[in-house]
Amino acid sequence: MGFKTRRHFSSTLASGLVTLTALAALAGCGGGSNAAVLTSGATAAVAVTGVTLSPSTLSLTVAKSSSLTASVQPDDATDSALTWSSSDSSVATVASGAVTCAAVGSATITASTSDGQQGTASVTCVKPFAVYEFLKLKSYQDASGVNTISDTWFRGLGITPLNLIYSSKLVTCPLTSCTDEYVVDSTKIATAAASADSTGGTPVSLDLEVWDTKRFYPTAATGNGLSIVQNLTEALTAFKADNPGASVGLYAEVPQNTFGWSATTTATYDALNPQYASVAALVDYYSPSLYNYGYDGTATGDANWNSAAVYAVDQSHAFDTLNGTSKKVLPYITPVWTDSSGVSEFLTYDQMMYRLKALRSAGADGCVLWISSGQIDPSTGKLLVIDTTSGWFKAVLDFMASAA
Repeated sequence: MGFKTRRHFSSTLASGLVTLTALAALAGCGGGSNAAVLTSGATAAVAVTGVTLSPSTLSLTVAKSSSLTASVQPDDATDSALTWSSSDSSVATVASGAVTCAAVGSATITASTSDGQQGTASVTCVKPFAVYEFLKLKSYQDASGVNTISDTWFRGLGITPLNLIYSSKLVTCPLTSCTDEYVVDSTKIATAAASADSTGGTPVSLDLEVWDTKRFYPTAATGNGLSIVQNLTEALTAFKADNPGASVGLYAEVPQNTFGWSATTTATYDALNPQYASVAALVDYYSPSLYNYGYDGTATGDANWNSAAVYAVDQSHAFDTLNGTSKKVLPYITPVWTDSSGVSEFLTYDQMMYRLKALRSAGADGCVLWISSGQIDPSTGKLLVIDTTSGWFKAVLDFMASAA
C-alpha cells in the first residue's frame, strides 16, 4: 500500500515534465518572468462601497466639541483612510472626526475616501444657554436623603446664583405710606451696590416695581413727580456709578411684563416698549418675567406660554435694534402655577423641559429660576424641598446636561 506502481510513477513524472515545460515557455514569452506568474494569484484590491457617519445629526453649543464615528463599507476594504472636511469651517471645524462649534449656525461634515466615496453628518451649533437661580429654599433631596441648599451646591450643578435686590433696599417712602411716591435712596443704593459682585460673575437684578402704577403711561408723573422712566433711569445710573463692574438688570421692566398672552398683547406692547428704550440702554441684560400666568396645565396652556416667551425675547432684541446694542436675554421662569381652585401646582418634568427648549429656540441666552422662599408643597403641607431625582428640577438638570 505504501508503494507506487511503475505505471503511476511514470505518469507523475510525465505530468511534472509537462508543468516545467509550460513554465519555461511562459518565461520566454513577452518578457515575462517566473516572478510574475508566481505573484499573479495575490488577493485583488477591495474597493470602498460606502461611508456612514454616526450620529447623522449633531447639536452642539458654541465652543463645545463632540466626535463622529465613521464606518467604511465593506469592512475589508483595502484603503479605508478618510479625509474629513466641513462645509463651513467658520461655524464648525473637524479633525479626525472630532467636531468643534465655532459660531452659531449649521454645517455639513463630510468624510471622504480616496476613490470618492463619502459619508455626511449635519451639525447645528447653538449659543450657550445659562441657568441662573433665585431659589431661596431651605432643602433639597437626592439619593442620599435631604440636604441643606447653598450657593455652592447650585454652582456645583452648573447653576449660577443671581443677586435679586428688592425695592426696600433701593428706595424710600417719604410719606407715612406710599403707592408710587417712592423716591430713589442714594444711600441705600450705595450700600446695595457695595455688596454686589463687582466682577459681573453673579448678576444683579433690581426689583423696582414700585412705580408700576404708571407702567402703561411711561411719560406721566408718578407720585414723586418723576415718570417711571425717569425713576428707573435714576436708580440704574446711581447703582452702576457705585459699582461699575456689576452686571445689572431690571426685573420685568424692559421689556414690560405681559402677564400672559392674548390677541391684544402685540398691539399694546409694540407701542409701549419703545418708550422704555432709554432704560433698556442702561441695563446689562434683559430679564422679562415669564411666569405661568393663566396656565391650566394643558398643551394649549403650554402653547400660550410659548407665545408670550417668543414675544418677550423678540421685544428684548428690538431694544438692541433701537439702541445699537447686543445684550443677553435671561427671562425669569418658575415651576409654580395655580389651578382654577387656587391651589399651587408644580410643572411636570415634560412641562419644564418644554419651557427650557422653547426659550432656547426663541433665542434666549438662558433663564432665571424663581420660587418664593415660603413656597409650600401642597402634597406635604410643608416648605418645598427641591427634588433632584424627578419632576421639574430633574428636567432642568437633564436639559443642562444635553445642552453642555
